[in-house]
Parts: sequence; C-alpha cells; structure tokens
Amino acid sequence: MRTHHIPNIKSSLFASVFILGSMTVSDLIADTFDVPTEVSTIQSAIAMAQDGDTILVSPGTYVGQVNPMGKAIEIRSIAGPDLTVIRGDGDEVIRIISGEGPATRIEGFTVTGGSSFEGGGAFIRYSSPTFRSCRFDDNAVGYGGGLYVVDASPRLEHCTIRGNSAYHGAGIWKIESGVVELSWCLVVDNVASVWGGGIVCNGVEVDNSIFCSNTPEHLHGYMTDLGNNQFDPISCHYDCDGNGLADAWELQEGLVDDCNLNGIADACDIEQGSSLDSNDNGVPDECDCPEDVNGNGLVDIEDILTIVANWGGTSDLGDVDGDGVVGVNDILITLESWGPCSVGG
Repeated sequence: MRTHHIPNIKSSLFASVFILGSMTVSDLIADTFDVPTEVSTIQSAIAMAQDGDTILVSPGTYVGQVNPMGKAIEIRSIAGPDLTVIRGDGDEVIRIISGEGPATRIEGFTVTGGSSFEGGGAFIRYSSPTFRSCRFDDNAVGYGGGLYVVDASPRLEHCTIRGNSAYHGAGIWKIESGVVELSWCLVVDNVASVWGGGIVCNGVEVDNSIFCSNTPEHLHGYMTDLGNNQFDPISCHYDCDGNGLADAWELQEGLVDDCNLNGIADACDIEQGSSLDSNDNGVPDECDCPEDVNGNGLVDIEDILTIVANWGGTSDLGDVDGDGVVGVNDILITLESWGPCSVGG
C-alpha cells in the first residue's frame, strides 16, 4: 500500500505568517523616488521616504542642505559625482544627527560649497551613515572642512576628500566617541591653518587609502592603520596624461591600469620609457602574457586550440613568439607556461 505524505498545512501557514509578521511595512512596499523627475528636490524626496526606500538623483547641481532625518534610506546619484553635485547654501551641505545607521547610504555625489563653522561637507553626530563614491571638495570652515564627526561612526568607501580648508582638520575633524572608517579613499590637497591638514584623528581606521599633499600634515592624532595605505606616493604629484586629474586619484578610482603595481599608470610607464611595449598593445611588456592567447588569465588547452586553429597564419592571434608565423614554437612556449598567467614574471 502506497503511503502519501501530507504536508502539515497548519505549520506551514504559521511559519508564513511568522515571516510576514517579522517584516516591516517598508520591507514589503519599499518605494523609489526620482529627483527631479518625480520630486523636485532631494530633501523633498527624503521627507516623503520611509525606511528601505531609495532616492535616485539625476545629473545636475542641487543647492541646499541634505538631511536624511533619521531614515534608513539610500540616496544615490544615477550618473556619479562628475555629473551630480550637492552644493552648500551658507551651511553644512549634509547634516546627519538623528541616529542614522549604516543602512542610511549616500552614494555618487560631489559635496561642495559648505561654509558652516563646524563641518563644511558634512556634519555627523550620534550616527553611523555610509558614504560611497562621494567627493568632498572645496569646503571652507572653522573645523572639519570635508567632514565634522563627533560621537559618530560614519564609513566612507571609495571617497575623495580634496581641496578643503579649515583652522583644524581640513579634511576630517573627528572627536569624542565612535570610529570613522575610511576604505579605498583619497585625501588630497587639504589645508589647515593650525593643524590636521588631512585628518584630526581620534578614532579613525583606514585601509587601502592614499594621502597626498595635505598641509601642514596628513594626520594629527592617532590613526589605526589597517594596511595598504600610502602617504605621498609618486603618483600624487603627476598628471601624466594631462587630463587635469592626479594620477593617484585615477589609480585609486580604477580609471587607469597599473599592472606592475609601481604607482604609475601603465600608459604613462610606456610613454615615459620606464616600461617597453614591444607589441604596441598598451600593456607593459613585464605584464604581458602572450601565451594566454584568449586572454582568460590561464594558459590552457583553449590557447593550444586557438594556436592550432590559426596554424601557419601570419596574424597576431596565436603568434606567441612574435616571429610572424603561427607554428610549432608557439605551441612549445605555451606548454612551458602552462597554468595561471604569471603577470610580471
């Protein structure tokens, strides 16, 4: 006699009700507000938003203070900081003081023109917001040109703090409790009249970040160095491609390649003659892996098959040794280099 398993409908129903009951209303009906298409200003959209909502901001310059009002919302530009600017109007540009946590995220803006006595770009107290891919540029105040942080723990990822000025803590002024986290950030060309050109440190953790040309010093106080930070690397002082952007910033943002990890863009290495590019492919010879014919990072059977498919030909594809003909020697070199492509030898 076959036995049929009958699910416990009551238990399943109870579990479903429990899951739904544990979700907030915002989890179920999160909204997106488009600025200025649907709502004219960022602050108006914030006033309408609830926890879990997203505010998407189109390119443009938006004048006036932004305050998340304690809401766990994401405020994100569509086109990034090059095209999307929040400009101050006689006060700090961003004010976060209502207990916001990491779920309050601000991403992809240039924050500039702040002129409050404390905190030009951002004033943060009793809160832990997240900033990503933002630029705090050209703010001028008494304390904390880029950011003023007191009893707070904001996290900054892939942000630039540049060209700010203050009496103390031109880049960041951090006091009292909490920890400021900087990860993959650039702190450059900030000027303090007294001390703390880059950061006044009292609870700052930094990793993978670059400090360039801050006056009178990069740091005043104590910073927890989590590794891979650089202070005045050679790339701080060059703009080898003449595009108006410091090489250090372009490297930090991943806009240019540095395959040999010497702190100089590959194109500049080649142009300056510090690296050769024998095959004119834009990659320094020390980073080339010609045996990886299909460019997947591995020297494997796929590369052998590509060489065989182009056997006897005179195209570059499969001509590993560069003698102008795809042949036996190309196979032999490829077999000797079997495995992961070893960049830089």
